[in-house]
Amino acid sequence: MQTDIVKRDYSIEGGFNYMLNEHHNFGMKYEVTLPSTSDEMTVLTSDVMANGQFYDKWKNLTNKQTKGIAGHKMNAYYLGKIGKLDVDWNFDYLRSGYNEQSKIEETCQIQDNRLIDAENRVRNNMFASKLTMTYPLYGGSLDFGAEYINTDRQDDYANPQDFVTSSYSTLKEQSISPYVEYSKMLPKIGMLRAGLRYEHVKFDYYECDNLVEEQSRSYGNLYPSLSFATRLGKVQAQIAYSAKTTRPTYRQLSNDVFYVNRYGMQRGNPLLDNSIIHNISIQGMWKFLQFSVSYSDERGRIMHWMEQIDNSNITLVTYKNIHSLKWIVVGMRKQWLTMQTTAGDITLGKPMLIVQASNTFAFNKTLTGEVDFRYQGPGHYQNIYLDYHQTVLNVSLVKTFFHDRLSIKLAGEDLLDRSRDGNRVYNQQVQLYQGNYYDRRRFVVTLRYKFNTARSKYKGEGAGNAEKNRF
Repeated sequence: MQTDIVKRDYSIEGGFNYMLNEHHNFGMKYEVTLPSTSDEMTVLTSDVMANGQFYDKWKNLTNKQTKGIAGHKMNAYYLGKIGKLDVDWNFDYLRSGYNEQSKIEETCQIQDNRLIDAENRVRNNMFASKLTMTYPLYGGSLDFGAEYINTDRQDDYANPQDFVTSSYSTLKEQSISPYVEYSKMLPKIGMLRAGLRYEHVKFDYYECDNLVEEQSRSYGNLYPSLSFATRLGKVQAQIAYSAKTTRPTYRQLSNDVFYVNRYGMQRGNPLLDNSIIHNISIQGMWKFLQFSVSYSDERGRIMHWMEQIDNSNITLVTYKNIHSLKWIVVGMRKQWLTMQTTAGDITLGKPMLIVQASNTFAFNKTLTGEVDFRYQGPGHYQNIYLDYHQTVLNVSLVKTFFHDRLSIKLAGEDLLDRSRDGNRVYNQQVQLYQGNYYDRRRFVVTLRYKFNTARSKYKGEGAGNAEKNRF
């Protein structure tokens, strides 16, 4: 598969920051994203075998043009101190969307050729409010507050040739998340921190403006956290436990069916649940050496999943929740997962060796260098076997002049030119192998001059930040 993308984005941003006095300040920032365009061309070649014999070979040429609508982002904030109480409030509004038109030319060696037209129209609207308050209590600090998010997403997909079913869906979600956290420094012992967060979510799914009850739901969960940091001689150490949720993206929840080829379709799954990650980690640092061990158990992990559409030979690529996925990271990544397939149970637990080193060298006050190295060996990740050794090396030098106002950076990225991977995906009835090659090696020269070295005084941190990533 080969993909070429040309994208053009433009935006205008403005705002203000006002300090009423030393205890109260507020501000607002507004960004308008001008209508953008993106052109993408993808070539996909498929060799198809049936019962070990040649069945057909086809080539799909997809030309996709995406036109983004004018987008709007707004953040307003207030920072204040009322007696001993610190108040931090943020309000965000987001409007975005795009119209995507695709033309797919499918040429076959045996069967008839096809021409497929498709249009995908998406509109996102979100507003969010987050309030955080801090109060000194019993020699420690009590943090408490809540976040409210309201999202409305329209997602329409149409195919006039009717090779896939057109859909017109609306996804609405509301969530409120109060939380409380207490931290205290224990003399001669260390820092103790404990917290509790509650999330209530109401999700409604509409098809052609009609509420679909079986795909709509609401739920509430508690997420505790606990950590302790201390110093043992010259060694700094921390142990921590946390529980947090990962919500499916709106693309994963979409019921739109996208055409891949005549025997392959792709669709989201409106029935997906959130996943909950329980994590225990231990970290230590001595001089320049760092050590960490992390164990995670993700209940309801969301995975890519391929299945056969009823009474057909068409493979549907979608998503599903699995009961649990456990893994440990300590210089390697090892998971525990057994899948039931038509060929019997498959154990996916081969560990993956990971080596990573980042070093910064200060040759003098005006010359610094960085060397970043990462190696990842073959192993299992979710329901995928990655069978390539991946090695990445990045090197850079930075020279500054005129009291850091002028800087010149020379960088070499992916110098070993080993950016390729292969993966075998295991599913209930289908196994898919895909090899990927990337052209990422490049040399970069960056020239930067600072006309104004003063830092921005804007203090808004935003609300609904995780929700924005789901779009």
